[in-house]
Amino acid sequence: MKKMLRVMAPVLAAVMLAVWLLSGVIYLTGTSAPLLTALMRHFSPPEISLLPESEYAPLGRMTADYLAGRTEVFQHVFEVDDVVYEAFQPHEQAHMDDVQGLFRLCLTVNLCALALMIPCGVYALRDVARRRIMKRSVLVIMGLIVLLALAACLFFEELFILFHRIAFTNELWILHPETDLLIRLMPTGFFMTFAGLIGGAWLVLMGLAALALHQRKDNRHDLH
Repeated sequence: MKKMLRVMAPVLAAVMLAVWLLSGVIYLTGTSAPLLTALMRHFSPPEISLLPESEYAPLGRMTADYLAGRTEVFQHVFEVDDVVYEAFQPHEQAHMDDVQGLFRLCLTVNLCALALMIPCGVYALRDVARRRIMKRSVLVIMGLIVLLALAACLFFEELFILFHRIAFTNELWILHPETDLLIRLMPTGFFMTFAGLIGGAWLVLMGLAALALHQRKDNRHDLH
């Protein structure tokens, strides 16, 4: 039993580290108003979105606040030539309500992963052999994610559709550029870039964790 614990605890610590970092990166990037605004401007300039340039920043802030639960209603109201417009239709709002639920789940997963990672990590770091297992587990997880990322690059649209079919219990995510501003603001390129930023940040953080595990000295070992 003890031998199994010596192996499983470091492996679990590495898995929870990966989950904690990934869920944290997803949550922080998805609720970053400057990032959302920049990506919307890049992939959907005014000639495509039909939205005034001045409305991108407040719309990005509203989206970030909504996903973080800081505002209750997903809607942006703006005025052009004394005419007041509401940016999003009810079915777009309903879809974003589902997306907000995923972000709440992401935050819950993040906290649960942290709660499991701390005791397993402390146990793993107290012994050279256990720390080595944790480091190798981190590297294996990184390798698997890199392979998954390569597959995602080749089959992004197929995997993107599969994700939506798994994550949502309705078809509100099927939007039309001709009538729905939400999909014009966030086309496929938006999500590809978003996924790339998340994956890149996660790999860097995991790499730093592996480096820290590799360089950390065991004080008791150094004394001998």
